Amino acid sequence: MAGTSDDDSTPGEWLFLRAVRDLAAPYCGGSPAAAERMTIEYAQAGHFTQCRWHGDQLIPVRHWGAAHPEIGLFIPVDFTTNTVTYLRTEPVSDVVTPAVARGQVWELEKTLEEFLLRPPYPEMRLVRLHRDEVLSMLRKAGLLLSAEMPAAAEDSDRANEAGPAKKKTRLGKQEQLLEPVAREIYGPDLPMLLASEFRRAIELARKAGTLATLLPKHWVPDLSACRRFLAKRGKLRAADAE
Repeated sequence: MAGTSDDDSTPGEWLFLRAVRDLAAPYCGGSPAAAERMTIEYAQAGHFTQCRWHGDQLIPVRHWGAAHPEIGLFIPVDFTTNTVTYLRTEPVSDVVTPAVARGQVWELEKTLEEFLLRPPYPEMRLVRLHRDEVLSMLRKAGLLLSAEMPAAAEDSDRANEAGPAKKKTRLGKQEQLLEPVAREIYGPDLPMLLASEFRRAIELARKAGTLATLLPKHWVPDLSACRRFLAKRGKLRAADAE
């Protein structure tokens, strides 16, 4: 893991947690909450191998988002404030911890044992993840095409110049997913629909497990993408047209 102070990395190479969420959200149906859940899931799976932060001590990335009420141990990740905090509360005695989880808790407590009895509890501030590993996460999740390379938030000039092309690529990815799903649900004759009706039908079909189309785990249909998909095919109901 990387150190705690500023370094000489290239600007834009490290993304604050908030920027990670903002970058991933458009690929998660525009849902910041889904982007946060995916990032924490990949962190716990060991995907992120380095980070930058300021504060007390490194809280191992694989433990971010941990919640063990049976021993009163929590590690919340606040993407808005770019912080990761180690918290202890009163244990909840009626919660049973699986053996694997007990081992993970023991490992974490051993790592942070010097802080266990010394409030305020340790906090990592200004937490940043490496941009390459964030993009790798999106590709592994099937949300980003291998050829896509979103512009860094700090690179506004380059983003403006390349914006239309990148936006078109992103929409192409959405339509690649929406096209076969629409055929599965409605057959060859797509009816006139509201974008919300189309998205709801997709969500219900996914929950029912009736779709044969392979969809990325964290993908959710984006309402604006559904609207554009229907409009391009002349199937957008007038009430939903802009």
